[in-house]
Amino acid sequence: MNTSTPTEVRNNFVTIGNVYEKHQSQFIYSEGSDRAELFELKTWEAAQVRLDAGEDIIGDCASTWEATREFAGCEGLPPLGWTGTELQDPKMPHIALADALEGDGIVFGEYPGKHVVWVTQSHPTNPKVALHWDPETDGHGEPGFTQNTLTNIWDSVFPGLPITVLSIEKYLPADPYHYDWYDTAKMRLPHGTNSEVNVARNYDEQRKNQAVNHASLLEIQENCDEFVTRLENVMKDDNDPKGLKYHRKFRLDNFRIRANGGVVTP
Repeated sequence: MNTSTPTEVRNNFVTIGNVYEKHQSQFIYSEGSDRAELFELKTWEAAQVRLDAGEDIIGDCASTWEATREFAGCEGLPPLGWTGTELQDPKMPHIALADALEGDGIVFGEYPGKHVVWVTQSHPTNPKVALHWDPETDGHGEPGFTQNTLTNIWDSVFPGLPITVLSIEKYLPADPYHYDWYDTAKMRLPHGTNSEVNVARNYDEQRKNQAVNHASLLEIQENCDEFVTRLENVMKDDNDPKGLKYHRKFRLDNFRIRANGGVVTP
């Protein structure tokens, strides 16, 4: 199981690119059959061994971006392609440049494309800064790996060519720590009251909006599973006075989560 979150995978693109930059002279550009060399290593650990040993790495713009997607933690990736297949990939929708995030690709030129780089800097939230945003990018061209701003590449190498921005969102892993308790409440407690469902919805929003560490999230999930089981058990027999007693005691509208440690407060 991939235990990386989507944000961690996107951040990995930046980290990996910085390592590439340190070994810039080892990246050899080729569009021949040997362009798959980096892609075929399959793991970031294997690539690091090659780079640390001072060995050359052969690839081109498309194969290096696709290899880096694998190294960063993307899932369900297609076989090695090129800029043309990347432009036509149904799982990589074309998006506005302002919506690009770390790891998203930018292809220069219309189909089949001339060159591809990937974004290593998200669009700034400050509107004054955003007006002049010129994203940092990484890419493998000639003579080798380069880190550059989009405008520098555009102006110096591909003046006048259109660009297409490709989103990798659908290749990112699901967040392993996201527990959609609202949906669980609807599925497992179909006869729950509005207050029960509202508490579940509020809990899910709390989880989305709070930054808590992974250990706490896992503990919260375990507590939620245990609580749902307890509630289901006491609801099995509505004629059981003890069951009704515990139903009242542990009703979902009294259920609260404290994110600091994942404490369940009935």
